[in-house]
Amino acid sequence: VTPFAALLNALAASKRVRVVVTLRSDFYHRCVDYPVLAELLRPGTFPLSVPDAFALLEMIERPAERAGLAFEADLPKRMVRDTGAEPGGLALLAYTLDELYERCKGKRTLSATDYDALEGVQGAIGTRAENTFTRLDSEAQAAFTSVFRNLVEVDERGTATRQRATLSRFTAGSALLISAFVEARLLVTSAVGTMPVSSANDGIVEVAHEALLRKWGRLADWIEGAQDDLRLLRQMQGAAREWDASRRKRGFLWIGERGEALAAMLKQLQPELNEIERLFARPETDHLLDEINDETTSHQR
Repeated sequence: VTPFAALLNALAASKRVRVVVTLRSDFYHRCVDYPVLAELLRPGTFPLSVPDAFALLEMIERPAERAGLAFEADLPKRMVRDTGAEPGGLALLAYTLDELYERCKGKRTLSATDYDALEGVQGAIGTRAENTFTRLDSEAQAAFTSVFRNLVEVDERGTATRQRATLSRFTAGSALLISAFVEARLLVTSAVGTMPVSSANDGIVEVAHEALLRKWGRLADWIEGAQDDLRLLRQMQGAAREWDASRRKRGFLWIGERGEALAAMLKQLQPELNEIERLFARPETDHLLDEINDETTSHQR
């Protein structure tokens, strides 16, 4: 019995514990991989569909009423229209409401002027990111590339998506930027405390929502300029795993023109590579020297 299964069994048997779990619909099917979890979910699942316009309006107005806040006329309806029904809309709305709250302190009114300054629902997350970034000192700002080259990947279609990275991949110079963005709820991390962390107590960091990749102009521009390198980096990491799985056969290496493209990408991005990736990405001459020094290499070779 795995520790996870044992934990599920213990929770299922307890009459004093109630567990509430939220799970995205595109991951729900994976629950059946754990029979105990699937059985627990059977009688207690409550699906939430995408909220309609009325539900969105309630989500905007009711919490404000409870807090004693008021909206300027028609602002909630504008926010509903601007949120739309696209994936990620709720996350953008949450950032917008939080920013409006911060700006209305002392006034008790959430204003259309502040909303326009945020560039609406679609622009609020980018505004928060840029404000957070510009408040950093020059040393922390210089870590921008080294942080996001580990948190963004580009697929074969050129679509940028977030990816997780262990905190140990980052240098101490990245700590201030990461900490500031975690505090602003733009990045999320599983680690407790400050960087650097030891490998024995490592944590995970990732972009809080992929809307940041599109709506923060500074990051979107960087991704557009680096997307070819990011795509090649992703391909290289997969090729390195295949090379290692093949017992490091020469035919799996990137040599010739592909090796030159690999070297150019590494020089441009300067990514942090693991041991297998570093060995795979060495110049072709280094791999040839390995063959020369290998006693099993044939005389003809």
